[in-house]
Amino acid sequence: MAFSKARQEETKPLTTLTDEKRVEKAFDYAAETTKQILTLSTGILTVTITFSGQVAGPATPRGMLVVLGAAWLLYLFSILSGLRVLAATTSAFASWEGGTIWDTRIPAAAASQLISFFLGTLFVTVFGISKVLCAVWGVWPCR
Repeated sequence: MAFSKARQEETKPLTTLTDEKRVEKAFDYAAETTKQILTLSTGILTVTITFSGQVAGPATPRGMLVVLGAAWLLYLFSILSGLRVLAATTSAFASWEGGTIWDTRIPAAAASQLISFFLGTLFVTVFGISKVLCAVWGVWPCR
């Protein structure tokens, strides 16, 4: 019986939740999203560094290496921003005095995490596309 009551509470529409529960869910969702982006950033950074010897060999133009290096720095910044979001979430939730999640330092840290993640992904994509263009057609940016 306790399980079904807890499950009902968990699946209630947001309109029927109390303000306290709504704030708690907002913090939970913020932490979960942050953890997912942290995991993706760490995984992509690890894989691209691991295979950089095969992907970015000595024949790779300098401009393409700069793009790959910038992507690595952006992923690193995304990881550090994600850790900052988790720390801010814990701190804000521990000293909560009312209001919303937007009244804290969390949104700025989360925005920097997401922006650096998406820019890093864009840079890795540009690097990959340019490698394909170079290998298949021998066009920009090989020359």
